[in-house]
Amino acid sequence: MVSIVSLWLPILLSAVVVFIISSVLHTVFTHHNSDFKRHPAEDQVMDDLRKYKTPPGDYMIPYTTDAKERKSESISGCLLGYMQAVNYTAEVRDLRLKPAPR
Repeated sequence: MVSIVSLWLPILLSAVVVFIISSVLHTVFTHHNSDFKRHPAEDQVMDDLRKYKTPPGDYMIPYTTDAKERKSESISGCLLGYMQAVNYTAEVRDLRLKPAPR
């Protein structure tokens, strides 16, 4: 019988190899690109978020604290059969490398 202590290196190496392979596969095969859709009024929504200086974060619209509140008449009439999840990220700055000023 082999002790677990003598197997620590193969276990660690196999975990690293699996991590690297899975990272490469998720980068090469972009099967999650279709998980999200473009909002029909994306420009208007982004303008509204900027207007209110909304900080980056995850938001649920309409926001409720529990299931009991979601079943109330005021919220259920607003839902129209679905809830909207919004992940608002601050505008991406130009991150391209530029030559250093001389």
